[in-house]
Amino acid sequence: MGVTSFPLDQWIDAQGRIARFDQRVEIRGTPTRTYGTFRDFGPVEPVSAPN
Repeated sequence: MGVTSFPLDQWIDAQGRIARFDQRVEIRGTPTRTYGTFRDFGPVEPVSAPN
């Protein structure tokens, strides 16, 4: 696909959730940046490990 790396920074909140991310990638010579912020999380939902 022409991608050799994609640096990604993530900010993790006190509950271990991703609160923000910033990703930079170059695809076939075209630089691209994707970033976002997450907020207003609902209540924590229990998740069990698969068997």
